Amino acid sequence: MDNPSTLRLMEKEELKSFKKLMEAKNRKLLDKVISQYCKIGMCNYSIISMMYNKEEESSKEELTW
Repeated sequence: MDNPSTLRLMEKEELKSFKKLMEAKNRKLLDKVISQYCKIGMCNYSIISMMYNKEEESSKEELTW
């Protein structure tokens, strides 16, 4: 990826995700997500932010019959 416009877009998305992660309320969950995804080589702010949000949403769901 050596296209400057694509690289700038990716940088902006990473910065946006980083800023969102700085406001994370559940630090324990964030640490878990960082550890889990960095171990498999998916250690970027966009992925971590997306998965943190998904995990946080899932932790609030309840199964009902």
